[in-house]
Amino acid sequence: GRTDNAYTLLVQEKYPSWRYSVNMGATTVWEHWDGINEKGEVWSEKMNSFKHYAYGSCAAWLYRTVCGIRYVEAFPAYESFILCPKADKRLGFAAARLDTPNGTIRSEWYIEGETVRYLFSVPKGAVATLKLGREVEILTEGEHTRYSRLK
Repeated sequence: GRTDNAYTLLVQEKYPSWRYSVNMGATTVWEHWDGINEKGEVWSEKMNSFKHYAYGSCAAWLYRTVCGIRYVEAFPAYESFILCPKADKRLGFAAARLDTPNGTIRSEWYIEGETVRYLFSVPKGAVATLKLGREVEILTEGEHTRYSRLK
């Protein structure tokens, strides 16, 4: 529920963050945010995996929260799904695509000044419930563009 904190962990470069490990040379997901510290020392010889899924949920968060593509269990194969992206000026834009049996779901957003431009694709035969702030709208198959004020 703290999207603002999650965005901070995504975009900041100092410890703790996703980018800290990348800046320290990581090419995989580490078990600890500080698997190697700024002095180049290993956090622990006994418990320090450099191929660990502990923080691998970031990709799921990017799809489900940043781009807002959410599965509805009652509807198999994304026949009905939710779109509720959470834009943040620090990122500037985000885009996700998900291939389903009926076609591709797309959710993108772009910050343009104080406005957010959203682009959505709903596959043939599918229905999406769009939630932007307090606004709720049903989208049917096709391409859709919406705008909102940045909060």
